[in-house]
This record gives sequence, structure tokens and C-alpha cells, in this order.
Amino acid sequence: MTEKELIVTLAALETEFAAEAARVSSEPDLRALQARFLGKKGNAAPLMKEMGALAPEARRVVGEAFNRFK
Repeated sequence: MTEKELIVTLAALETEFAAEAARVSSEPDLRALQARFLGKKGNAAPLMKEMGALAPEARRVVGEAFNRFK
């Protein structure tokens, strides 16, 4: 996956997370949602692994996108 593809995928995940978070009504539900997206086996985990294969400069750019997502 390229740098741009990772950033686009992260943006889509961020939009999906925001939409689902708006419907959450309790803290335990919010924590479960966070785990589903950011947990060890969450939606973002495979993307983090993909980031490791990028060149150092691209990793920095994608890493900033991940930090915004978190």
C-alpha cells in the first residue's frame, strides 16, 4: 500500500469512527468502539503494519496521519 493509499484509508476510518462515536451513549460503549478501531486487533492495526514497509520520509507523513487519527 502506498503512502497516499494509507492516508486515504485512515481518513475513511476516522470518518467512520466519528459517525459511530456520535451514536454512542455511554463510556463503556465508547471504550469498546476505541478498542475496535485502535486496539491490538483493531481496524487500524493492519495499517500500522503496512506503514513499517514505507520509506522513512513516507513513514513520517503517515505517522502524523495516524497520530491525528488516534
